[in-house]
Amino acid sequence: MGQMIGRCVATEDMHQGDLIEIPRLHIGPWSFYSHWTVYIGNKLVIHKGHITNGKKGSEVRIQSLHKFAGKGKIVKNNSLDKKMRPFHPETILTRALSKIGDDSYNIFTNNCEHFATWCRYGIPVSEQVITCIRYCKYSAVCIISLILFRQM
Repeated sequence: MGQMIGRCVATEDMHQGDLIEIPRLHIGPWSFYSHWTVYIGNKLVIHKGHITNGKKGSEVRIQSLHKFAGKGKIVKNNSLDKKMRPFHPETILTRALSKIGDDSYNIFTNNCEHFATWCRYGIPVSEQVITCIRYCKYSAVCIISLILFRQM
């Protein structure tokens, strides 16, 4: 959360199957979460995002990269390539397209980052969720320690 791992890129530096991260909810220099997508070429992405036609929920859909990014920074982030082996770009595209219209969503187990990493690596991972859980656990330990310390 908040740390930029990838790099801002022009679309000419993107390749089919790259993961794109758009930092969102900025407070000062920090961003508190990012929206993730898979670059499919021709300035298009496929992502799991909120339904925009007035319905509630989310779905996997194709969108232009610039509409997806809005005013946000476009960050190419394949940082998990160091830990996991990515599929071939054609396989990533096939996996992403196979989920078009999928409207299942769970912020902790099936969000946009899970979708993007599943497409690229075959494993749904959300570093944002992992970081959030770590901070929550740390905060809980601190609060419990303060309560117990006060009772002594």
